[in-house]
Amino acid sequence: KNHDEYGPDSKMTICRFVSLTNDLLVKVLMSRKNEVDSILEELEGDTSLSNELSDHGAKIDYSHLKGGIERQTTEVLCQTVALGWSRCDPTIATDAAHKNQAILDMLEDICSRRARVNDMLHLSGRKKEVSFQLKDVMSPNTKLYNHVLNSWSRSLDPDAEMHLKGLLDRMGDEESRGTLFPRPDTISYNNLLNLYARRGKVDAAEALLLEMEEEVRGVTPDVYSYSIVMNAFQRRFTSGGPNERSRKDPERAEEILSNLVTKYEKSGFRSAKLRPSNVTFGTVVAMYAQADRILKEDDRINNMTRNWKAKMTQNANHKDKLGWGAANAERVLDWIIGLNERERKSKKIGSTDGGEGGAQTFGGFDPENDLIRPSAIHFMTVMDAWAKAGKGVEGAQRSERLLNRLLSMYDKLGYIELRPAPLVFGTVIDAWAKADDRPESAEHAESLLDRMVDLFLHKKSRNKREMISNIAYNLVIDAWSRRSGKWSAKGDGTTDTAERAENILRRLVSNYHMTNNSLLRPDVISYTGVMKAYVHHPNGGKKVLELLSEMNDEYRGGNAKARPDMKCIAVAMDACVKSGATSEAERLLNNMDDSKKNCLMFNTIISGYAQEGRVAEAEAVLQRMISLSEDGGWERCAPDTISYTLCLKACGKSTSPERVPRARAILDECIRRYQSGKNKSKPSNVIFNDFADIISNSDEPDKVTDVLALFEKMESTGEEPSLISFNILIKTCANETTESDERKRNALQIAASAFNSLPSVGLNADSITYTGMMHVLLNLMNDSPEKVNAISGIFRQCCDEGYLNQHILNVLTSATSEDDLITVTGVSSKEEAYTLGRLPPDWSRNSSRDLMVNAE
Repeated sequence: KNHDEYGPDSKMTICRFVSLTNDLLVKVLMSRKNEVDSILEELEGDTSLSNELSDHGAKIDYSHLKGGIERQTTEVLCQTVALGWSRCDPTIATDAAHKNQAILDMLEDICSRRARVNDMLHLSGRKKEVSFQLKDVMSPNTKLYNHVLNSWSRSLDPDAEMHLKGLLDRMGDEESRGTLFPRPDTISYNNLLNLYARRGKVDAAEALLLEMEEEVRGVTPDVYSYSIVMNAFQRRFTSGGPNERSRKDPERAEEILSNLVTKYEKSGFRSAKLRPSNVTFGTVVAMYAQADRILKEDDRINNMTRNWKAKMTQNANHKDKLGWGAANAERVLDWIIGLNERERKSKKIGSTDGGEGGAQTFGGFDPENDLIRPSAIHFMTVMDAWAKAGKGVEGAQRSERLLNRLLSMYDKLGYIELRPAPLVFGTVIDAWAKADDRPESAEHAESLLDRMVDLFLHKKSRNKREMISNIAYNLVIDAWSRRSGKWSAKGDGTTDTAERAENILRRLVSNYHMTNNSLLRPDVISYTGVMKAYVHHPNGGKKVLELLSEMNDEYRGGNAKARPDMKCIAVAMDACVKSGATSEAERLLNNMDDSKKNCLMFNTIISGYAQEGRVAEAEAVLQRMISLSEDGGWERCAPDTISYTLCLKACGKSTSPERVPRARAILDECIRRYQSGKNKSKPSNVIFNDFADIISNSDEPDKVTDVLALFEKMESTGEEPSLISFNILIKTCANETTESDERKRNALQIAASAFNSLPSVGLNADSITYTGMMHVLLNLMNDSPEKVNAISGIFRQCCDEGYLNQHILNVLTSATSEDDLITVTGVSSKEEAYTLGRLPPDWSRNSSRDLMVNAE
């Protein structure tokens, strides 16, 4: 039975059923054993009979204990219970293998005793009746042993391998086996292969398979033997870490598959025992399909150097190149198709007339069951590999070509395995949706949706996988939402990508009402995708509120899957904030239950008020977060560093004369919370820099001293000043507006000290630093040769470091005379000094590119 039919506790229930039957069986076996022991004790009391049995024991035939069974026997009951234990979840029935072994041991013992009783009665000519017939206790056959072996192969017992091997050796030992122990068969050894595969002993599994191929153990492998070892390679390759898996695992699995296929071809495509199944081929296809993602992640983790990577590339046949796995997966798919063609020719099977005629019979041969066949799953796996290979549009094109090939083959061969399903189209649609950021790719994804709708919209089936659903529509909506804010050529005009996403939603709703197909009903993913498309739209706030209202109507109308979830509300809030409707976003947040709110949602609201410069509202939201976390116990709502940083940005955009004191209070509150043990509120140098910038742009009389004091406060919280911190300090000094020569000298000294200390703290000046120092020297020094020399020194250092840009030249040309400008720059004419493009390019090699472009 399918465990899922019994509900969430089904595995436990199954184990209980098996345990009950095991208890009943043990009672039966004990009854048989006690009765045989009673007779045996009586017969062994006759010394002459025992001696005669010893003299003739070697000649006695035990074959009468084997043979057909015409009714339910004890041995069959043992098989039934053993099968049950072998199917139990080993994490629940941890002693299943031991109990199975105990049943086998008891039956073997009873058979041995029953045979001895029978021989003693035969030699004595006596008759001794027992309550059960001789056939009722048959010696265990291979099937029962295999059930026990299977239990050991699945067991979590650390000694399971020892027990399994011991039982196999007992079956395979000619001297000890006698006639009571059956010979091991291929299934017996497949159980050992399974144990190796489950425990990650890939090399041991491969070695055992080789022994079976060479018939060292008297058995030959079948398709399951090869599949088990291939699965072992797959499990190691997909589940192991970078240092556990081998990059050759897919190739090794393919070699094993190739050996199997070769044997099958040598049998004239007739040996069912060796015929690879779709699952067998699918293992190798899946390994290659996942290789690009897995190996890329391994490279990231290993943080490979260029030399090491170059060496690995050479040794691994360029496996680290994008699409290596997808290309090999497609090559294996071509191999399957080629094998199918050769097998059809070998068995003289032609093509069908299309459709679903693949179940025709040709001369007693049933192609439905007896052919290597490519399947839609094989195609879809390769399509998905190309879609996720990182090849962009090329990957999407390769994926679509495979889709067209699948449709063509299905029309030609009619195999039911090749029947395309909507999910296949969904794979290609997803490939185009994520191919790049161009609207044209979304157009292509939508055209594929049109093709899928034509094929499947009106198709009726009991199999949900063959019915069109909202999944493909959601993928196209996602394609348009990924390109939100862009415009797409459509006919004679242009169409907003957000509107295109909503149009797909409207088509989905229309087709649902047309077909009454419940799978086509829009869900929360459909609506959230459209909302994401409207996040950067000018009317985004209004549109998402309309969509939310529609979702609530759908939910009240019985569409449970359309109920807005937290992600949906978060996207709606983001769209409202970005369109200037922060108050509406806060209303959405207020309507939520406190238990579902989190810090990110509150930060979204604060960011909106910060953009609008509404300090009071931003602070009110921050205080709500503190209240909910401290008074309400909702720690998820506690403010973090970003919360305080956003509030400071709100102060920075404000024109209120109170913005500096309010910003200082926010920073002090952040530090206080951190020092009280709230690590989420740990101040970063960003929050200090934001406050420093607010002070720098204010009319505070002692702003240079205030900014400098922040350095000490920053260090007290464990943060190191960044280059931005020093640049703000230098800018603040440059903007010192005072008539006091002493204050100017003090500001000049602080700026110079900050500039000169950069190397000692591991920082290097950039274009902004040098621009600030130019302003410091120009604003704070009196006109004199010393001022020109100081500016020349800073200018020369700036050029040596390659940070000269047009802005610095503009600052110099607007504040110095032509003669001083020529002196400072060291060029021969003022025309050269005015334009960056005429100066040596090495002077501006590290400048930001945007300023370079403007200069040119």
